[in-house]
Amino acid sequence: MPSSNEVSIKIVKEVSEGVAPTTGYKEVRTTGSADFGKTIETVQSQELKDTREIADLVLSNFTVDGSAGFEFSPDSHDEIFEGAFFNEFSNKPADVSESGTLSIASNSRTFIFSSGSSLNSSINAGDWVMLSGFATEANNGFYRVNSVSNLTLTFGNVPSNAVSEASDVNRDITLKMPSALKNGAVKQTYTIEEKLNNKVSMSDFQLLTGCVISELELSIDTADIVNGTFNIFGRNSDFNKTSITSDSVQSFTTTPFTSADVLQFLVSGVDTSRNFVSSSTISLTNNVQALNAIGVIGAADVVAGSSLMTVSFTSYFDDAAVSRLAIENSDLSLTYILRSGDNFYVIDLPRVKLSSGGKPSVGTIDDFVTVDAEGTAVLHADYGYQFAIYKF
Repeated sequence: MPSSNEVSIKIVKEVSEGVAPTTGYKEVRTTGSADFGKTIETVQSQELKDTREIADLVLSNFTVDGSAGFEFSPDSHDEIFEGAFFNEFSNKPADVSESGTLSIASNSRTFIFSSGSSLNSSINAGDWVMLSGFATEANNGFYRVNSVSNLTLTFGNVPSNAVSEASDVNRDITLKMPSALKNGAVKQTYTIEEKLNNKVSMSDFQLLTGCVISELELSIDTADIVNGTFNIFGRNSDFNKTSITSDSVQSFTTTPFTSADVLQFLVSGVDTSRNFVSSSTISLTNNVQALNAIGVIGAADVVAGSSLMTVSFTSYFDDAAVSRLAIENSDLSLTYILRSGDNFYVIDLPRVKLSSGGKPSVGTIDDFVTVDAEGTAVLHADYGYQFAIYKF
């Protein structure tokens, strides 16, 4: 009998919805708990029989859905995030290295390159960038761009202790630009193949087509790996004795992020510092549903509704800052900056409205005082997106 250790999953974007490609598959590293497949619906015949027997039980419809868990690691789940965000990662612009001047003031925070090509086509309002090479260590880090004009970047958020630094012709500042994934509106369907055992002579495979990523969740808990789950809603599924593809499958070996790899958790660009965060969950629901129609068993189409991203976090109570944010229905931004080796991910919710929480929770003897907060990501009018991931 096969064990869960023999199961593997691969995924590929479909060119034609519901049609399984034979090449281009990528490994999806999962933690098990997968339950992909078809669930049938039946209708009992109401025909009367004087023998009191049931005349028939007729197949009337079926749904294809399921979910799987994963440990979030760089590059390994990009297909899942693209499907959930209804968009694709952008091509990464070339990094820039040139001398320049950083100006930090209460009413203006800018960086101006001394020379080079215009940055207008490479950076958009709201984007996060990474600057390094400053003589002042506190200036090296992540910056949110509010606007760009040729060689001048105007920032909304800067590192906590950043200070002005004059240009030095002998010192180049490197502007590292990301590949960005922002929420979109273009539905992408996938084929998922699940290998169910490692039989020497012949394995068993489940093939699911026309799949849409309906839900996605990331959970960050103290002293743990950053865990995730994703749900799919599909058009069809079947079992086969051979794989759909004979090509090699792209695999990944990156190390999962842990809670210790969350370099910063920023609330409106400011590190939570004194009010340490013990856990946080980000949940995305695409409100996907099947369109059923006469003449079709199963979904005639899979349709997405609104993209609802909610966020919650628990912090230790050191002052009333988080409580005030929660009870005042505050309008703020939430940003998670994660690092694994040389890989950086910035998960950005530029505008969040908190809707519940704020009550200090007092535990039992020798326990901590904590406070919960929950909110919803909404469209940022100036930046033009609701949530995004930046890869460096």
